[in-house]
Amino acid sequence: VSLALDGLMSLSKLIRKSYEDRIHVTDDPFTFQPQGSPVGTLLMVKLLGSRPRGGETQHLGTALVDLSTIPVGGNTVKVVCKLSGDGPERHTQPEVTLRLRISARRKSFTFSYLKADPVFRKAGYEVTAEGLCGFPQPYKKAGLPDGVKFSALVLSQMVSEDVIGLEIYKAFDPNGNQFTLQKYNIMDTACRELLVAELDGLTDMDPGQGVVLCDAFLENMRVCVVLDTEGGTMLREAIVERGPLPEMVTSIVLRQIL
Repeated sequence: VSLALDGLMSLSKLIRKSYEDRIHVTDDPFTFQPQGSPVGTLLMVKLLGSRPRGGETQHLGTALVDLSTIPVGGNTVKVVCKLSGDGPERHTQPEVTLRLRISARRKSFTFSYLKADPVFRKAGYEVTAEGLCGFPQPYKKAGLPDGVKFSALVLSQMVSEDVIGLEIYKAFDPNGNQFTLQKYNIMDTACRELLVAELDGLTDMDPGQGVVLCDAFLENMRVCVVLDTEGGTMLREAIVERGPLPEMVTSIVLRQIL
């Protein structure tokens, strides 16, 4: 008996017995861990058979099981499948009884709408259009200056687009304060991981390091991280302006980054 679900394959133990209309495979449950909810997913069950001493394998029947009716959470459920296909002609359809366990894996992130308000959640962080409102550790963000909204920030120039899905800009508020704005495409896996690493690093950073996490906002399919660089210069700009850094300075900068 062969089971297939979402590209995952599981085979039962070999059943050494003459062909019967009813096959029971109930010793050990078939366990699958699909990504997310299995609602709307079909499980394919195939019955294969062969004669003793090297006989060719025959396809005896196939069935599709709708997993919408199977509870998720690790409990074992008995499933009875009526097979149909190109197997040997018989007066009745073959039937397979098996035990099935579905344990859905949590997605690496969730993107949902609550009362039409989008929310992005990953690794304990929760980002909305109104700002960063959830952390995996005590709440840490400086916030934008009083009276300044994210929509009021004006982008002056793109600083970097070296990583696919990540754009970095210089931005200014109406009062002339300068910020660095990072836009992460949350639909890109590598970009999501980079976003969480960035947030983890910023929240772990000791005060007075020169870079402050102001806030993060959800804008369509992007999370926009606003940083206050306190008027500092980005490493890229310093290299362009002054030329290659001496080896000793490069070593110090790399140690600070790592």
